[in-house]
Amino acid sequence: PNVRVLFGSGEGMFHILQNTNTGGSESGREVFGFYPREMLANIRRRHDETSTALPRHYGVDGAPVVLQVDKNNDGTLDYRLGDEAYVYVGLRRGGSSYFALDISNPDAVPKWLWKISPAAGGAFEELGLTFSTPVVGKVNYSGVPVDVLIFAGGYNGGWNDGYTGRRGKDLDAADDAVGNAIYIVNARTGELVWKAVRGVTGVSSNTHYAHAGLVDSIPSTVAALTTPAGIIHRLYVGDSGGAVWRVDLPESSAGDENHRKEHWFITLLADLGADAAESGGTASDDRRFFHAPDIVHSYDEFGDFDGVLIQSGNREDPNERLVENALFYIKDRQIATGSATVRAENTVSNPAGRVHYTDLLDQTTCILGSEEAATGEDGDSLACGDRSLNSGWKLRFVEPGEKGLSTP
Repeated sequence: PNVRVLFGSGEGMFHILQNTNTGGSESGREVFGFYPREMLANIRRRHDETSTALPRHYGVDGAPVVLQVDKNNDGTLDYRLGDEAYVYVGLRRGGSSYFALDISNPDAVPKWLWKISPAAGGAFEELGLTFSTPVVGKVNYSGVPVDVLIFAGGYNGGWNDGYTGRRGKDLDAADDAVGNAIYIVNARTGELVWKAVRGVTGVSSNTHYAHAGLVDSIPSTVAALTTPAGIIHRLYVGDSGGAVWRVDLPESSAGDENHRKEHWFITLLADLGADAAESGGTASDDRRFFHAPDIVHSYDEFGDFDGVLIQSGNREDPNERLVENALFYIKDRQIATGSATVRAENTVSNPAGRVHYTDLLDQTTCILGSEEAATGEDGDSLACGDRSLNSGWKLRFVEPGEKGLSTP
């Protein structure tokens, strides 16, 4: 097999390595390297060796993903038969761009497809540091499935232009001017298909939907739910302010020209951080989500739900010790994608569907070896392991500095 290994590195190069040679022996030979224009200044910095240990100048810091199109489903990609392979990579702390290369022919120089970067007034002006690893999949907004990439707006952080001080979420917990968005783009062209951005809630078009609550950058990868046919119809993701978002992308039938405007939208599923009105916004409530949630389909005596498992922890400040982080299990009972009930949550100030930190049963003592009863929403005692709470539960990380730094 003509296997290729793809990865970025700290000096700024995106590498394509040969796994085995034509004789079947282990190789590891670098076949191609791609050096983004944004990395060129780092060559001079490293050559001169005049900078101090901080700040660090990052290279291609993001993880690549590949779209593979095996048209005859024979398990082998052969460009001569029309099969395709495209690789996508972001810069993470290295910058605010995503790149796409056509690597369908593994022995030819990769073809440049497109680049996405923020520009004032442009389709991606809200893009921050490209922390969010793209999700490759299909959506349907015109009656025909389309290959897309889905990624969040990224992280608002790093150093100021003079490298004299931190900015954004690396500095404090203030609202973010960039990164507070979710994007869907055409995988082959990079053209914007749709985005959720900050604005007057409910204002929409075929390419955007606005929500006033999108005030914090979203560094996490999104979690996607698909239909049996493989069409993405719902997304979940947490942001750097402790909010958990739900995006509905119901499928279209042919001929519905305004389908995205009328049927795609974002809603606030849970408010679990310092921005929650009920919490008062203390330092211990500054919960941030950097990793994608996982979803489990389940049911209880109240009916079916999608269980959203997500854990908080400031990955970019591992030595922080003030915030009380937790693993959360949120029961989203609005499982019908695109339902009028879900969309109506954006028309009232405090919808019943929104979950707050205090709504979730505290099961922390149960995993610490205690079988003491907890208190449910109605004030009744609940034994450890009781599933009857309507909203879900939380497990607090009780030691100073404990954080959740992975997808459950």
